Amino acid sequence: MRRFRKQVMNSGHINEVRRRRYFENKQDILKRKQSTPRKLKGPKPRTMAQALADKEAGREEGQRPQRRFNRPGDAKQEQ
Repeated sequence: MRRFRKQVMNSGHINEVRRRRYFENKQDILKRKQSTPRKLKGPKPRTMAQALADKEAGREEGQRPQRRFNRPGDAKQEQ
């Protein structure tokens, strides 16, 4: 029973039932979608200018740009 309950919670069926309990008009749907956190939505799509800048800098698709400014603790870690 415990395993079943855990699988149901992870699959999202409970949230779906709660959401569909009442009718949502289009405005409510938009409000709900806009309030979801960015992590659940996924990363922002990259613009063509960002992709070109990364290509010119020699970075691959998933790499982050290097920091421009050093923080106080960074010098200790490098030595």
